[in-house]
Formats: sequence, C-alpha cells, structure tokens
Amino acid sequence: QQQQQQQRSNHNEATNHLHDTGIMTDEATTPPHFSKWDKPLPNQALLPGQHELMPLILSQLGGQDTSLPSLAQREFGALRHWLRQLNKALDLGEKIVDANSIAEALMPFVLADAQQIGPSTQLKAVQTLTRVLKKTPKSGESLVIDWRPLWQRFLTYLTLSMIAGYESQAMLAINGWKLKELIRRARPFFASTAVQEIRKELLPLWCPVDDAVFRAQGLLCLFMPSKGSFELKELLDDIFDKWPWVTRAEWDTQWLDLLGRVAKANECKSMKSGPWKEHLPQLFTRFLHIFDISLGDAKVERPHNRPYPGTCYFFTSRHQTSAKMRSMAKLIVQLFSPNAEDDIIMPHFEKLMKVIEPYYHPSNSGSWTERLSQFLEHLCCFYARRILKNPEFGPTHTAKFLQVMTVPIFSALYGKGDSMPSAAARALHALSYLKSPTLLSDVLERVNLVFSTFTATHQTLSAMDALSYIQPLFFSTPEGIQQLPALLEITLLGLDVNDIGKTLSALAFYGSILSWTPFVAEASLAPTSPAEYAAHASLAAFLPGWVSVLLERLLALLSQLEEAAKHGDATRNNLQNLITIVVHVLFMQADQTVFETLAQQLNNFLAYNTLSQAKAEMRSVCSAAVYSNPEAGMKLLFVPVYNKLVKHGAEAKLRNSADAELIWNLHLASSLVSRGGTALVAYKQQLTTLCKLGVNHSSYDVVKATLGLLQSILKSLSLTYPLDYRSVTPGDWKSPEMASQPWLFYSREYSASTLSLQWHEPNEEELTMSLELVNNLVAKSCDQIESYIVEPKSIPKDELKKSLAGLRCVLHGASVLLSEPKTTAEGDVDQSRWDTSSRIVIRNLDKCHVQSGDSIRERIASVLHRLTRQLVDSRLLDLLPLVCKVASAVLNDRGVSYGSLQARKQLYGFSKIKYSRPGSGGLPRRLIVERAYVQYLMREHERLWMVPHAPAYKLLVDDLIELAIHDSPKTRKPAQGALATSLHHFYFWKRDVVVRMTANLNNVQLSQENLLGTLSLLQNKTLLRAACKDWRLLPPFVLGLVHGHKHESVMVQAAFTSLFIAFARNASCPPLQAQLQICSSSQLSAITKRNFEVYTGLVEALLQYATDCKLHWRYQLIASACILFLLRRDPAPSAAVWNHFLLAAVSEISALREVARYALCVLLKIAQPKIIGTGKIDNNYSGWGSGRPENADVMGRMKTSGILPEEARNEAKSVLQAFLSDEKHGFSFFKFLRQDHETPTSQTPTPSSPYGAIKRAAALGITLPSASPGPAAQSAANLTAFLHIPKMWPLSHSPLISPPNLTQVNIEMLKGMVRLMGDDALPYFFTALKQYTPQSVNSKSRGDEEAFNATGAEILAALLRGVKYFSRDGLEQLLQIVNPLLTSVTKYAPPESMRDWQGAVGIGLNRLDVSRVEPIWNCLVAEALKWDEADSSSLGQCKTYQLISAVLAAVSWRAPNMNMQAIELVKQRAGNAYKHVRTEFATVLAIVMRNLWRPFSRPDEAVLGIVRLIRGDALHTASQTLDSVLRAFAIAMYSGYATYVTGYIPYLLEPVLSTQQEADREVAGEAKQLLGQLAQLTYWDASLRSEILHKMLELPAVPAFEDSWHARAALLPVSQIFAFNHSFLLAAGDVQKLREAVVVRLLDTRTEVREFASGSLRSFARMASDEEMEKTAQRFFDGLGSTPAQKRLQRGAGSPSPVAVQPEHERHGAVLGLAALISSVPYSIPIWLPNLLLRLSAFEGDAAPAVRKSVKHAFAEFWRTHQDMWVLQERYFTPEQIEAVKGIGASSTSSYYL
Repeated sequence: QQQQQQQRSNHNEATNHLHDTGIMTDEATTPPHFSKWDKPLPNQALLPGQHELMPLILSQLGGQDTSLPSLAQREFGALRHWLRQLNKALDLGEKIVDANSIAEALMPFVLADAQQIGPSTQLKAVQTLTRVLKKTPKSGESLVIDWRPLWQRFLTYLTLSMIAGYESQAMLAINGWKLKELIRRARPFFASTAVQEIRKELLPLWCPVDDAVFRAQGLLCLFMPSKGSFELKELLDDIFDKWPWVTRAEWDTQWLDLLGRVAKANECKSMKSGPWKEHLPQLFTRFLHIFDISLGDAKVERPHNRPYPGTCYFFTSRHQTSAKMRSMAKLIVQLFSPNAEDDIIMPHFEKLMKVIEPYYHPSNSGSWTERLSQFLEHLCCFYARRILKNPEFGPTHTAKFLQVMTVPIFSALYGKGDSMPSAAARALHALSYLKSPTLLSDVLERVNLVFSTFTATHQTLSAMDALSYIQPLFFSTPEGIQQLPALLEITLLGLDVNDIGKTLSALAFYGSILSWTPFVAEASLAPTSPAEYAAHASLAAFLPGWVSVLLERLLALLSQLEEAAKHGDATRNNLQNLITIVVHVLFMQADQTVFETLAQQLNNFLAYNTLSQAKAEMRSVCSAAVYSNPEAGMKLLFVPVYNKLVKHGAEAKLRNSADAELIWNLHLASSLVSRGGTALVAYKQQLTTLCKLGVNHSSYDVVKATLGLLQSILKSLSLTYPLDYRSVTPGDWKSPEMASQPWLFYSREYSASTLSLQWHEPNEEELTMSLELVNNLVAKSCDQIESYIVEPKSIPKDELKKSLAGLRCVLHGASVLLSEPKTTAEGDVDQSRWDTSSRIVIRNLDKCHVQSGDSIRERIASVLHRLTRQLVDSRLLDLLPLVCKVASAVLNDRGVSYGSLQARKQLYGFSKIKYSRPGSGGLPRRLIVERAYVQYLMREHERLWMVPHAPAYKLLVDDLIELAIHDSPKTRKPAQGALATSLHHFYFWKRDVVVRMTANLNNVQLSQENLLGTLSLLQNKTLLRAACKDWRLLPPFVLGLVHGHKHESVMVQAAFTSLFIAFARNASCPPLQAQLQICSSSQLSAITKRNFEVYTGLVEALLQYATDCKLHWRYQLIASACILFLLRRDPAPSAAVWNHFLLAAVSEISALREVARYALCVLLKIAQPKIIGTGKIDNNYSGWGSGRPENADVMGRMKTSGILPEEARNEAKSVLQAFLSDEKHGFSFFKFLRQDHETPTSQTPTPSSPYGAIKRAAALGITLPSASPGPAAQSAANLTAFLHIPKMWPLSHSPLISPPNLTQVNIEMLKGMVRLMGDDALPYFFTALKQYTPQSVNSKSRGDEEAFNATGAEILAALLRGVKYFSRDGLEQLLQIVNPLLTSVTKYAPPESMRDWQGAVGIGLNRLDVSRVEPIWNCLVAEALKWDEADSSSLGQCKTYQLISAVLAAVSWRAPNMNMQAIELVKQRAGNAYKHVRTEFATVLAIVMRNLWRPFSRPDEAVLGIVRLIRGDALHTASQTLDSVLRAFAIAMYSGYATYVTGYIPYLLEPVLSTQQEADREVAGEAKQLLGQLAQLTYWDASLRSEILHKMLELPAVPAFEDSWHARAALLPVSQIFAFNHSFLLAAGDVQKLREAVVVRLLDTRTEVREFASGSLRSFARMASDEEMEKTAQRFFDGLGSTPAQKRLQRGAGSPSPVAVQPEHERHGAVLGLAALISSVPYSIPIWLPNLLLRLSAFEGDAAPAVRKSVKHAFAEFWRTHQDMWVLQERYFTPEQIEAVKGIGASSTSSYYL
C-alpha cells in the first residue's frame, strides 16, 4: 500500500507539471504505415492526467496487491476484474512490460475446461491474450509459447464441433475465429523446433485424393511459424511439390499466405543463389493462373475446381478474392531484392505485368476486373510500405517499379466501373509517399488532359479522385507546388450540386491539400532563396483570396442542399460531413486576418439567408468557425446573432420575431458557443440573459431551442477537449516565420518528441458560470415539479413539460459536473482514482448542492420518482415518455456516450486509412490530435461510471421497470430503452429485474398489456443472459416460457414464441459445477449439489409439459426444445427423457417428430459416442504414396472421452429395445420416416404460422452473427438442424449426382441406434428394410414410391455405417440381406430413386475397411457381368454401374483390385449402344483415374489401354467407344479431377482434335467442349509438358490433319492458350517453335484457318520483344510484296502486262499477320508500330477484296483502342505517318466513350 501511495504521489506530480506547462511530450516512435486501430499511438502523454495501469496489473499476478485475489493461485473469481483492467490498459496504448508473465497467467484459463470458469469468461481470456501477443514485439522478447497445448485445444474444437451435447456447446463457446487469431499471434513465439515438429505431425494426412489433405494444409498454414530451425529450400520444395495436387481458390490462397510469411521472415539478400530461384517460373505461372483472364477470341470454359469440404472452410478467409490478391501482392513485394544485380524477380514481374496490362484498359471488362483491381491496389501498398521501411532500396529500383506500374494504374484510373478507378486511386496514394517527380509529372499530364477535353464525365470524376489521393506528391517538388493554384482554380467547377460525385471528389481534394497548408494574408518572399521558393510564395499569395471564393461556393452548396437529398440520405450525409471538414480546415488554418475575412463573409451570409432545409449543416459550419478562433469568432459571429435575438432597452427582451426566426437564430447561437470554451466567460451576461428570456418564452419550441443553447454552453464550459487541430504546433503557429513565410510549414512533419497539444480544461470562472446556470434552472424546475406533485392543478401541463425538458438539458449539458466520485470510509472524496483534468470539478462540486446536502442528480432522481408515481396514479400518460427520457439521462448520461465514442472511433479509422503517411511521420497532426481525444474519451467513459449508487437511483429503476410493462405501448418503448441502457451500467440490478419479470411470466392474473410488456422487456439480450447464468434464475424463466399455454390471446401466444426464439439465439446453459470463487471447498460442493438438484427438477417439470397431450403442440415443442437444450452427459439422461423423445418420434405432429429425431441423435451420441482410437489409418500419405494400404502409417487420433457408465448405457439400450420391440411403436417409427418423405413442400408450415416463425428465426440464428458465440450459436444451430434440416453430404458418391431425398438426421439417428445396440439392432432393421425394398413398393404411386425408396436407402446407409459395431456373425447376417437388396435395387428401383440408393451406398461405405466392402463389391460385379450387351434392359445396367461408382468413390485408392476390375468392365463394354449407359461407364472411368493417380508418375497402363482404343485412325473408331472415353474426361473436368487426368492428355490430344469433324455432331460437340477445357490446363511436370509440346508440333504433319481444316483450326487456340499459360515455364526456343507453327498456318488455303491463326498470333506477339516484332513484320511484308496488286484492266490494246504477285491466300495471310501485330499493342505505341502502319496503309487499295477488307479492319481496330489517348500518343508519329494513318479508319468521334 505504501508503494502504491508513493506511485500515486509521483504520478500526481508529473501530471500536475504537464497540466501547468501545457506541453505533453512522448519519446515513443511512430509505428509504420497502415497501422490499425489496435496499434498504440505514439503520443500517449498528450492525454491530460495520463496514468499507467500496467504496474498494478503485473503486481496482481504475483500477489503483491493483497487487496485483490491473486491470479497466481488460479482464483477464477479474480479473472474478470483482472481482464477488464488489462483491456483498459491496452485500450489506452500502454506498453506490454512483461508479456511472459501475462501469457503464463492467461494460458491456463484459455486451455481450462469451460465448465469451470464459464464460456464467456474463457472467451474474454482468449481475446485478451490475443491482444497482448499482438502488442508484444517479436524481436528482443524472451517469450516462448508451447504450440502443442494450442494444437490440442484447436483439434478438440474441430472434433467437438461435430458432436452434440452440453460439453461441445461449452467447448464451442470460444469462437473458432477468435481461436484462430490467437494462434496466429502466438506462432511467432513458438520454439525454433516447432516447424519440424508440426510438419512431422501432419505427415500422415497428406493424401491428395482424400479430403484430409485440405485439413492438413489448413493446420500447416495456421500453426507453422515463419522462422525456425528448418531448411528453407526443403520447405519450398515440399510446398511446390504439393501445390499441383489440387486446383482450388482456397488451396492457392493458403499457400500464397504461407509463402508470403516465409519470404518476409527469411529475407534473401541474393536471389541468384537463393532457394527461390528454381521455383520462380512455377510461382509466376501460378499467379497467371490465379488471375483467370481470357485470351480474346479464345472463349473456352475452364475445368471446374475440386470441391472443397465444408468442414475445412473454417481455415479459409471469408473473402477469398481479396485474400488471394493480397497474399500474391505481398509475396511479390517480399521477393524483391535491394541489390539490382541480384534482383531476378523484376524480369519475371515485368513479364507478368506486360501480360495483364491490356486487361486494365477501360474498354476491357470481365470477371477478372475485381481480381486485377485488388491486386493493383495491394501491390502498390505493400511496395510503398517496404520501400519506406528499407532504405536499402535505391531510387533505381523505385523508378523501375513505377515504370512498370504507370500504364496499368492510369488505364485503371479511367475505368467505367467502380472497382478499377477506386483501386487505382488508392494505388496512387500509396505510391505518392515515394515522392517520385516522374510519377507526379505523369499524373499531372493525364489530369490536365482530362480537364482540357472533358470528353467523359467519369474521366473527370476519376481525375479529381486521383488528385485527392496524391497530396504528398504536390509538396515533394517545386513543380507540384507550382501546379496547385491552377488545379485548385479549375476544380471549383466541380462543386455542382447536380453532380454529387464530382462535388465529393473536389471537397476531398481541398481537404487533403488545405490540411497541410496554413495560409497567411501578408506573406512575403524571403530574399535569401527566391528561386527555390518562388512557387511556394506564389501559392501562399494565391490561397487567401481563393479560400474566400471556396467558402462562397460552399455556402452556395448549402443553400441548394435539397437537390442532394434526391440522391439519398447517405449521399447527403457524406456531402454534409465533407463540407463541415473543409470549412473547419479553412478556418483552422487561417491566420487572424484571413479568419476575420472569412468570418465576416459567413456573417453576411447568415444575415440574409435562413436555410431551414440545412439546419444541421449550418450549425456545423458555425461551430467549426468559432472552434478555430473562439475570441474572434464570438466577436464577429455571436454578437450579430445575439443582437438579432435580443431587443436592448431598459429591460432586455426577445424581439417580436416569428417563432421560426427565433428558433433559427437560437440554433445558430447554440452552434456558435458549442466550442467557445473560455471565450464564453466574457459574454456571461449576454448568455445568461438570452437563456433566461428564452426559457420563459410562451412557445415550447422556442424554449426547447433555448435549452439546446444552454446545453451547448454547459458542455463548452465543463468538458475537456483539444483546442486546435492545425497542421502545425502552437509554437510554430505563433512564430515570426509563419507570418512571413508560411510555405516553410507546408506538409510539415513532426516527431513525437516535438509535438505539443493544447487542451481546454475548465477553470474556476467557467465552472462558476456553469454552476450558476445549473442552479438557477434546476432549482426552478424542481420547485415547479414538486408543486405539481403537491397540487396538480397549480401548474399547467405545458409548464411541467418545460421543467422536465430543462432538467434533461442540464443532465446532458452538465453531465460531467454531476458525476459524483466515490468516497472513502471517512467520507472524504477519494481523489486518487480521479484524473488531473477532473480535480477542479471535484473541488467545486459542493457548490452544486441545492438543498439538504443532496446532489443535483440525486434530487432530480427523487423528484422524478415522486412525479412518476403521481402521473401513474392519476393516469396522465402524456408526459410519461418525456419522464422516461429524463430518467434515462439521470441514470445513463455521464458525459461520454458509448455510441458517440464508437462513431468517433470509426470516423477516425476511416480518415487515418486515407491520410496515413507510411514511414514518414505516421499521420497528419490533426489526426494525431483526434486520436488523443478519442483515447481521452475512452478513459473518461470508464472513469465517469465509478459513481455511488444512491437509493434514489434504485427507486427510479423500479419506476422504469413498472413503466416498461405499462398498459400504454407509447410508454413502454422509451421506458424499455432507458432501462436497457441502465442495466448495462448498473449490472447488479439485472438479477432483480429478471426475478420480477419471471414472476410476471408465471402470474396468470397479470393483464394482457402488462404481460406483453414483460415479454417484450425480457427479449433484451442482457436480461436473457443474466437469466441463464444462475441455476436459481433459469428454471423459473424456462418454465415461464411454457406457461404461455395458459393464455388464450393470439398476440400473447406470438409474443411467447418470439421470446422463446430470442432465448434460443442468445442464451447459454450455465455449468452445473460451481465456478471457482473465493469460498471454501465445502461451499463449492454445496453449490454444485444444489445445481444438480435444480437441474433434475427442471428436466422433470419440462417433461410434464412436453408429455401433456392437452397442451397445444407449440408448447410441447418448446418444452422438448428446452430439454434438448439442457441435455448433457453428466448427469446422464434419464429413462423418462429417452421415452419422451422416442414417443415424440411417433407423434402425429410433424414438428415434434423433427425435434425428437434430432434429440435422439444427441442422446445416442451421449450414450455411445463414436470411438476414435489409435490405429492404422489407411487414408494417409505413406500408404497412398506407396500404393499399398498395408504400408500405411499409424497415426494417433483424439479419443472421445466421457463415455457413459455401463449401467447408464444398458438402461438406454433396454429402453430403445423395448420401444422397437413394441409392435405399434416399431412399425410407426419407420412409417413416419417414410411419411415425412411424402410431405410435399406446400404442406410444410409457412413463415406466418408460429412453427414457421420458429423455423425462420432459428435459421437467422445461424446466418446472423451472435454477440455470444458458442452455446448461444450452438442452440440456434440445434434449432436449425431439427427445424430446417439441410442436406449436406460427403463427397463420396458419384461426382455428378447428389441424393435428393435422404435426410442426414435420419441416417445419424439410425446409425446411433446401430452403434448402441450392435447385433441386437439387426432384427428390427431387417424387418423394416424388407418393407422398403424397391421390389415391395413397385406398385405404389410415384410420390409414395420415392418415399419408400428414400426410407429404405436411409436404413441401408445406417446399417453400412454401423458395420464396425457388428460381430462377425452380425456382419454375415447383414451381407445376406444387403446383397439381395442391391440386386433388387438394380432391377426394380425407379430411376428417380437411384440417386438415393447410390448416395446410401456411398455414405455407408465411405472410408470403411476394404475387407468389409469386398463382399458387396463382388455382388455388384457379378450383377454387372450378367448384363449382356444385347440385353434390352439398359436401365438395369445404368443402375448397376451407378452403385459401382459409389463403391469406387468410397474405397478410393485403398482397393487397387477393385479399380482394376472396374477398368476391365469398362473396357469390355465401352462401346455400349445406349447413351445413358455410356455415361455411367464414363463416371466409373473418371473415378478410377482419380483413384490410381500418383503425382509426377506415368499414367496407369490399364487406363491407357482404354484410351488407346480411340487412337490412331480415330475417325474410323466406333462412335460409341469414342463417346464413352470423351465423356469420362469431361466428367473428370466437371468434377474437379483435372489434376488426375493430365497424364493421359498426350494420348488423347490427337483423337480429340480429329473428332472436330466427326459425323456424329453430338460427339463432335463433346470433343470441342473437352478440347477447350484441356487447353486451359496447366502442366506442372516438365516431362509431361515437353511431351505435349512435341505432340502439338508434330500433329500438323499427320495426314488426318491435312485433310481436315477443322482439326488444323482447332489446334491453333490450343497452342495459343498453352503458350500463354506456360509462358514462364517454357523456354524461349519452345515459344518460338509454337509461334512459327502459328505463322505457317497464316499460309493455309482455308480462310477460317488463317483467321484463327491471326487471333492466336496476337497472343504470341504480346510475349515477344521489339526486335522480334520488327523481324516478324518484315517477314510479312516480304510475303505481301513491295507494292499492292493492281486491279485487272479490260483486255485490249495498250493493256499492261500483268505483274507477278504471290497467291492471294498468302498475301491475305500476311495482312492478317500484320493486323495481329497491331492489335497485340492495343493501348501503347511501341517503336516499330508507326512505320508498320505507314507501310501497311499502301495496301488499302489492293486488288484482292480480302486484303483490302483486312487492311481497313486493322486500321479501324487501331483507332478504336488508341483514339482516346491520341493527344499524348501523336508525338510518336511523323507528319507523314500521321497523314497516312488518319486517312484510313479514323473516326470523327473525339472519344470512344461517346
């Protein structure tokens, strides 16, 4: 205690010194660019009365502070208080002193059982530890965290998320996303050996044909640290080997994120010798693949991605596109090397940008737009951040990067959509901090071009947006300063209320410039350096006059604000905010002379204009003006307004003006004094007079406006707030240099150590003035109210209304004055807990006493209590809403509103993102001031609630409770609002409210209106959670829900249903075990015993309601749902609970049956959970890699703990057997399963019914975020599961078909029965299964038949899934039933139901041991062999092979013999005559190819045998066999199996191309579609890629291709796309060979082939250098000839002899080649293009029509893509070239946008 007292004394001395001097300094450094809200601001000492909490928090860890429980002893009762203090210290930006101790203290709570400390407390511990680790520096910290406990905790979360029951609900209380964030923040502190340990732990999961591979990747990317004792090359090799296994966006995103982290943490100084070099081609090929951009005319569909398992979405980001582009940009930037000679990344990067550059042009749009725009923004932001952090990067590297990025940025800037321009503007903003003069000149050149032409409005808007983002560029060079006056002048034209977009952009531009430029009226040029500061002096002389014009235009905008309202409220609000900010900056940055000019201008406007439609905007403008210079503002603005209000004379009085004019002027006066501060003291008499006159006015509206003025006065005098938001410090502002040379302070940056801040803190005079105003008004109002209480007729209601409004005004305005401090035991004020800024208020607090020593707030509370009783007794309800508002102010208004605080934080965060300055100074000074103010308000918000809770407050809360359930709905709503806010602060009253409201629920005699009010009040989340935290409160509340059946009103019934839904969405069941509090072990045991007794009694009481058939089914459903909510393993569910849900499963009410089935799933998992032990897991990496299941590793898996005792399990088993043995119940159980399948959708409950309302609200509980994740979300998930059952299936059946009628809950329930009963379940299930075989129901109607088959399929799936729980005899009995059943299915099942049977087999056999699957497989194979090709029953064959495909998908790679047998079946019957049979063959073949795939290995020879059937002379192959093979590969592409079939492409390419001219047009269409998908594949294996390349080069020489122009034409796009997709992987010689093959096709005799070749050559030309382009162009001109061919003259004398020219098709091909070269550079002018156009123009009049047409089309295409920037590009042409080019194809339109 002495140490704490000494610390407080030292702290007080320091804060007093800071307060007296007014200088607040801090030595902390500024964090880097793009810091978020959570990161600390470097200016913590700027706050008045700053004190540190961290030493006190750390002292609590070791028990030094004996006044508080010690966390070292794990006293859980102390945890909440400690977490609250720690979070407060983190909010205030205090540094983490001893992270190791804090982590050691918090980790046990994170890993503890949630039943001990409660789910919500554990969630707070996770969130707090995450924040601590986030603020802990990664370097220089001795903190080491063991990864294994977090690993086990995370795996427990993933496992229990699939298990129902209370244990899983408590475990899931920690939101998974919060747990992921904790792991991310903890992994930098893992031990150095963690990387190898984690990789070893995950090795068995890396099986690419199994969904476990997604979980392995997710765990690796989540847990793996970026640094550690691992070999970088080994890690990179492993990642790039596994990457090609899967084609999926989530797969790519996680690898990119991991590589980005690794590249940042393991920075390579020399890339030439680093481990990244060999992987760069594959990496940049990945980038190109991820962009997914099309290639002009080659519009082909990409193969589908592999399905992503739903259980793994937890590992991925919610915004895949943004996360992927962000990770890719970050990785590229991290790979850049500072050494230009070693930077081998830059050439690859240049090549990548050259490829995607045309897609940024405004004329292009497509699905890639969003991806490319996000990549552009993230790339520039990450690059700017890294360059500013690392001075090793020289200007050469930056110049090279900007040269590459300039064209795409400016192309995207003028896009017609929203994403491209905004992303380009943000990219320019990031690059502007590099302060490159080249970038500035490029920006100004394009902006001036736009402003000089105005050819498109969206260009103007984009240009103005760009200007608002590049403020640092203007102040970096004299050239930028020189351009500002002209830009400021011309952009004034953008202030047009009819064009809101340009207006907002112009205002943003002005705000970004003026925030950094103070302007002085009499600035003079310094004689020492006139040349350097000439532009600055010109700007300084320009600004004072220009800001006057700007203010005039802004005021004109306000007068036309009604036009802006047409665009919506959001647009008007944005315009209002920007105008307010700009005006605030105008006045704040102006010196005294300029300020007076602007103030007089504003005064003149106010004198002649009354803007009733813009009251709020004008008030903001006036407030900003006075805030900037209170003394001058009050003199120039307030005095004229006061004179317009008050008539001077012997006795001052208000002028006889209209009420509207008085109200307008009072509003202006209120805004003028809102931040006047000390300046108001000089106008004390005027303000007092004005308030006195206004309050006594006869009009209530005038009184209300006057009270608003009084409230502004009180706030201005009593609050603490910053005094200036200028861009320079007060010392610089008053310096002589500012008066003469203000440009020296343009864009001034300050370090934290030199920055100072001035605060307004109330002095004695201000507080005296405030207290006088408060005393006068409160005394009068309270006296009038008390007189009314004594004699109601003595005071009119209007006067009473004014008195209440006056009290409310005082409570809002003087809230800080009326916030009393806590007192010590001796009665003195405990000032040690108060800050320096509030001690003046404390010393003067005694002056606020009105009578008998009571404080103002307590007296008001007492008076309100008495008034409320009077109004309620006299039934005068008109004033009760106003009374509730005043009561809310008494209880809830303590000076800082939480809502306004959050809004200010969000506004600050938005402004900081826009104006942040990476690596240079952090933020503009005005934003640093704003951050300091926000932090001060956060601290005040905590401090102001440390108040005593007087008895008067409790009486007032009791009144609000009574009004909240009042008969009048108009009274209930404001009372409930005030009460809800009060209970948030006065949390210890929640229990009393819950007790009273719960009693009302069970009170049958309560009136209907009062009951409705009670139900409405209880829907408050705070009360619901309070009711569920104590076992003494939960039972009466839950039983009260069921008591709704006693009320007959439909409205009351709906209200009870609504309360039940709110309870299910927000409640969490409390633990039965007593939480560890500060009490003895005997007390803990007594509490636990009491909780168990209460729990048992509650379940028994709910069972009475749930089994009462006299009740409406709605309340039986609510009671059953509540029982389900309470189910847990300890204590075990009783036999009565089992019997209830079993009987409910055969109820006539469908809703109860749904509830019962889900409840039975929960009960069965509790009684006999799934046993997961340690054993051989054959779906793993080692077994798959070797192709032999017997080589599989042994992998340890988590065991499900908490199995019920044998006695409890036997009891549950006996109850279940008795139920199924009952003839009536057993038959009805399966009958209702079938009947619910028959129920059409139209007969399900509608949303208007109560059941439908529950269903709809339960679904909302899943889709909407819950404030209390875990049990609340789980309870809502339970409701959704049994009221709105989704159909979610594992990917184990046919890739084309999903079961439409199977119900997951039914299968889980039946499987649970099998798991619990074992062999004893077989007789019951066999009996039921015989009733639902296809053979027994084939005479039913179609609807009944589908229901019968669906029920039978569910029973079969449950039996197959439960095979592992049968004995050997039971397994033999099962096979004796299943094999004949499957035979019956293939013969009699209708086609509509086959998907159900197929899904049942796939679900039932998924991942079962192969030995258990073999008998079923042999049965199906035998059945398939029975079908002869000539058999007429094609449907039977289809159904057999559908079941075979399901079995193959389930066994996957683990059954090589089954896969070989399947291949033989397909090979023998591939030529089946029936199309639908061939489709099933194709499905089987696609699954087999997936099962037999191995990475980077030769394709399977057996499958190749089938593919070879269609090779050779493919046109003479049987059309049926060809169709089967093509369909197999098409199904593989459709199902995401493209990776597994790439090895067969070299053998498939020739027949697919040859089939383009197949006589069977359907087969030809399939071949064409498949060819397009094959062309889009990326071949990562070098040998396979080389094989395909050689095949493409050899195919044109095949005789079949010479005879088929379709095949020749189809090969060209394939070559084009292949070269594009592999442009980083192919050698330059290989690309040249492919290009040469395309050029040869330009000489083809068929026009179609030549046109295809021209389109393909365009893509090759984009990848060529300028030298190669010139050589290619010359080659085409040689083929074209030196002169164009002349038209043939008429025969006769004097006819010239014909000139020998090349054949027409060759000349046409040469022109098409030149046209391809022109179109390859659609938006730029390379050095070879002007001369090419000049030479080509000579062939405009060629004799060949095809040549003439192609020449004109080439020039037309050139003008279409170049005319918009022709003004800039014309300089690259000579006059002769311009004349020739303009003569052909030029359009008269000035811009293609028009």
